[in-house]
Amino acid sequence: MRVFVAIIFSREVKDKIYAVEQKLKAECAKGRFTNYDNLHLTLVFIGEKDDADIERITALLDKIEFKPFAFTISGMGNFRRAGGGDIYWLGVKSEEVYTLRKQIHGLLKDFNIEPKFAAHITLGREVAKKNSAAISYDEIKAEALQVDLMKSERVDSKLTYTPIFSKTLK
Repeated sequence: MRVFVAIIFSREVKDKIYAVEQKLKAECAKGRFTNYDNLHLTLVFIGEKDDADIERITALLDKIEFKPFAFTISGMGNFRRAGGGDIYWLGVKSEEVYTLRKQIHGLLKDFNIEPKFAAHITLGREVAKKNSAAISYDEIKAEALQVDLMKSERVDSKLTYTPIFSKTLK
């Protein structure tokens, strides 16, 4: 099963992120854009794991000790892909996000997770913009109240993210 650790947004925050995504989409010749229900902040990408690994991961994530916090979504970037079709994302301004990510990474150290992976919100994949103009938007305020272990799978040919474990921050 393909899994990652994320912060899920309130509907209000998702609405604002989705509006930014729609602005990006209008400036693109092509792309596969993130479904509204799948919008989240990826903290740690774990990858394919079996049921025994998932059980170990959930036990480790249950050890997270972190208080809820507010953070700002700001900036847009892209991961360049050879052959075109970049991944576009929104970034975050928050020491807490990176401190939480570091704690999770430490808990999961035995799983050989990519240490350079940056926390981000994916807007679209295989994106080709019509021009190089920047997409502007107002900073978005969000809260981290819990951390979720998410399962990524195709359901009826649609990419679906489902929480399989949640850890409330307190």
